[in-house]
Amino acid sequence: MMASASAEHSQVWLVDADNLEVESVVPDESFTTPGYGAPEVVAGRMGISSLSDAYAFAVMAFETLALVHPFLGDDVQEGEPEEEERAFAGELPWIDDPGDDRNRSSYGLPRRAVLTPGLRTLAERTFGTGRSHPVERATVAEWRTKLQTAADLTLTCAQCTQTFIVGSAACPWCGARTPRQLMGLMHLAVPGEETYAGTRDGLAIPPREWLCVTARTAQLAPDADQDRPIAWLWWEPGSGLAVRNRGREPLWLSRRTGGSPRVVEPDGELTVPVYEDVPEWSVHFGHRSQLHRVLRFRLLGTDRT
Repeated sequence: MMASASAEHSQVWLVDADNLEVESVVPDESFTTPGYGAPEVVAGRMGISSLSDAYAFAVMAFETLALVHPFLGDDVQEGEPEEEERAFAGELPWIDDPGDDRNRSSYGLPRRAVLTPGLRTLAERTFGTGRSHPVERATVAEWRTKLQTAADLTLTCAQCTQTFIVGSAACPWCGARTPRQLMGLMHLAVPGEETYAGTRDGLAIPPREWLCVTARTAQLAPDADQDRPIAWLWWEPGSGLAVRNRGREPLWLSRRTGGSPRVVEPDGELTVPVYEDVPEWSVHFGHRSQLHRVLRFRLLGTDRT
């Protein structure tokens, strides 16, 4: 696994992922990095496959975020090497198993501070039921989607510059009280319907900082370049929200109270007020006569600074 050196690119490459197309058999000699091999491969029950690749990716993702291996509980780390071998072979529950506390760990970061509910669900599927039933594991594609969604829901603390999940009353790292937060919820607008369909994704809108809305979030059928900018948002707390159109089609801004929508042409910019408890403006990524996504806003928290 190779990660880009510059945070501006945020790219991760999986190198030599042959197992996505070729599945080995049990008699084949397999080579795994200790701690990252799937239990069925380590125990010799199955060969390597896309399911074992998904397991290895999940271990890396969980360990990177929580700073603890999902199977290295306190007793395993302090015990004999045989205990570690048992854990890696799937003979012990994972450290956060909700129904089995035999392998608990006192190490790592608080899960709720670094893992969204979606990521915690994928971890349980992979290390819980997926420990002995590989087909129940979350796929790498599911991890990618939930990791992207989690990144969209994070804000940066003004005091310690660490990131936290939107909705937190205080920074989990330094304890500083978080300011009033603006969250965008992406819905589906159906032609002829007065209400919007269920929420798809959420976006944490940082104050006084440009936020890019990409094709991955805004488009129903994004092209190959999912990171292509569609719009930029700038929120000035207590004042308004600036919408800058960087897409190829017009954007529409509508009000909850009705009235004529306001159009933002490509390369254009428009600012609307967002200073009430219920922000009344929404951003439409398509015309009302078409099925499209619409971004609605909610103000969170009690601090209006």
